[in-house]
Amino acid sequence: MYNYNKITEYLDTQYIGRTFVQYEEVDSTNNKAKHISKNCPEGMVVLAESQTAGKGRLGRTWFSPKEKNIYMSLILKPNSQPQNVVKLTHIAAASVSKALEELNIENRIKWPNDILINGKKLCGILCEMILKKKEIHSIIVGIGINVNLEQSDIDSEIKDKTISIKMYNNEKIEREKIIAYIFNNFERYYNELKDYNTIKSTLDICKRNSAIINKYVEINKLGKKTIRKVKVLDITDDGELLIKNEKDEKEIIISGEVSIRGEGIY
Repeated sequence: MYNYNKITEYLDTQYIGRTFVQYEEVDSTNNKAKHISKNCPEGMVVLAESQTAGKGRLGRTWFSPKEKNIYMSLILKPNSQPQNVVKLTHIAAASVSKALEELNIENRIKWPNDILINGKKLCGILCEMILKKKEIHSIIVGIGINVNLEQSDIDSEIKDKTISIKMYNNEKIEREKIIAYIFNNFERYYNELKDYNTIKSTLDICKRNSAIINKYVEINKLGKKTIRKVKVLDITDDGELLIKNEKDEKEIIISGEVSIRGEGIY
């Protein structure tokens, strides 16, 4: 199980990650977080050693072997509109990316919710809303990170597009340290959104560590079979993707409506 004393040893937050529950096994930490969100404080985290039905973006499953990786969900209670949920995805991605940088692990962000090493997936992020009378009651930020996964642990169908920190640097790393570093960054970026209604610091990291800005990528709009090849120009102040399309025109892509692939990127 995770050692919470080790997490607090590295933690310098006021409320993010200061309360937690952990389980040996759950279907998914996001589901568990939804069940307890009504009566818990903001910043509480749900941790699990394994998941039987880990969830990824677009209904995909998340590979969740026992005692190897980080499976966690953060419970937030922001006073904001549903359209701000995508900003929390960017905040989570920037928090993970910055934490890895602080541990000297080079990484890239594949807009909007994946962290890559050498073009392979290391981390996935899934934000889900809980609405009450059309207003946000809670937002669950699920984060899954491959930490001490071995090559032999990975299913053959995802071997070519999956990586772990241990596979990258040949060293086992404390999961608790990574968790604390993520929360330290998350609270800082989240407070910037709450206090000043901006995610400038978040976007600075998302742009600097982008895996796709200034590159040609293939985008597949959900529900359609057409694949378009476009050039990514930038990320907007609202976290949308600015592209140059087939007609050489600028176009905005909204998170959640497309799937992206690129050269050297899974």
